[in-house]
Parts: sequence; structure tokens; C-alpha cells
Amino acid sequence: MKILRGGFASRHDPSFILSRPYGQANHVILLLRSKAEYWINGQHYLLKPGYALIIAPETPYRYHNPDPKGCLSDDWLHFLLEEGDALADSIPCNIPFLLDDFESCSTIIRQILWEQAYTSSEYADSNINALFLVLWNHLSAAYHSQENIEKAGPYLSKLKNLRLEMQNTPMKKHNINKYAEELCISVSHFQYLYSHTFGIPFQNDLIQMRVSYAKILLRTTDFSVEQISEMCGYTNCVHFFRQFKQIAGITPAKYRKVKPAAEKY
Repeated sequence: MKILRGGFASRHDPSFILSRPYGQANHVILLLRSKAEYWINGQHYLLKPGYALIIAPETPYRYHNPDPKGCLSDDWLHFLLEEGDALADSIPCNIPFLLDDFESCSTIIRQILWEQAYTSSEYADSNINALFLVLWNHLSAAYHSQENIEKAGPYLSKLKNLRLEMQNTPMKKHNINKYAEELCISVSHFQYLYSHTFGIPFQNDLIQMRVSYAKILLRTTDFSVEQISEMCGYTNCVHFFRQFKQIAGITPAKYRKVKPAAEKY
């Protein structure tokens, strides 16, 4: 794999139309930040922001923003794949698909271009190859999860960020009513989206996060069980004991004494 050139958050005037009637000799990754109308090898697509597209070599294509007053904005990366590279088979080319982590992919493209421009040759190639593989895996995962992404719609990225915040701060009060209000949806719809996206109800997921954090503290610190209860977001020790035992099968005090086993925290 070889990166040729690229850009991020590129903006083009409303009159801009890009036309390549004979395509190019390389692959192109495009991440759409604005609306875009595409003609790719004779197929027509009208796309919203948040879509990705990988254009194959020698593919005729043309695109612009269909809004007469709208600028075209995108991130893009031109690259070469060696013949027989397995990456080429994991994502079909010339078919737009929706991303669930647009900003993550955009950040990786920006970092690839940074490495190409400023990192010494001693490290640049290995860094770029590693970043490109991460980017490609994100794109592949999104392509093969289109049904789930489309169901969660514009809320998917926000839900994932919210869940990361919960995992990083299990000691805080995480209120489902507040989160539903932030997403401008009803509590019942929030509960549905959360369960559908992560395969577990919001409250159950939060309890498991807190118990997992408690296990780490029990095994790696000398805080008292009461202190750990508070550090995991509980205001009532009895409530903490009950939920911990329900998930771990033993009390926090007994868990601390048990010989550690291979366990995913």
C-alpha cells in the first residue's frame, strides 16, 4: 500500500464540479462532509453528509453538491494497493455506505497525512501502514454493519461517545432522562436505541461497568469496600453489595480474597 496524496475538511465553491471521465490509476477514499451528487460508472447517487465511498481504479466518476448555494466538503485519500492485496476484497468499491464514526475516520486520514509530511523516514512508513489498516478496518466494519447503523441513524456516534464516558467515569451519576434529553428523544426511544446498539439495556450496562471497576479496585488497591462502593457511584453500600454479588456470585470482601483468575475487566 502506498499513500499518494490526500486532504481533510476540504471545501469547494458551490460551482465546483469534479469530473474524471476515465477515472484514475489509483484507489480513492472519500468521506462526505456535505451533501453530494455522484455519478459513478453510470450509477447515480444522492448522498447525505456522513457517507463514505471507495472508488476503484479506472472508474469514471463525477460529483458536486446539488445545492446551488452549498459548498462541497470532504476528506479524501488517494492510494495504491499492490495486486492481490487482501484489503481490496473486504469492501466493495464504488458503493456508498454510511459511517457510524465519521470523525474517527477523518482523524485517521489527517494523522496519515501528518505522518507523511512530518515524520522522519525511519518511522513514517510503519506508522502510515498501521494507521491505514485501522482506517480500513473502521470502513469495513461500517460497510458490513449498515443495517444497524441505519437503524440508529444520527444517534449512533453520540451513543458510542456516551457509553465511553460511562465506562471512563462509572463513579458519576449517569441519568437516562438527562441523556435522552441531550439527544432530543424520548426515554423509551433512548432505551430502545441503546439496547439495540449495544445488546444490553442502559441500566444493566451501567451496573456491569460499575461492578467491573469495583473488581479492579478490589484486586489492585487497599481501599475499603465502603470506599470502593462510593468510588463506583453508589450512595448505598447495601445496594452495592447486592448488585456485586448478583453479578460476581460472591461478596466484594470474598472476591478480594479469591486468587485472581484470567478475567476480562
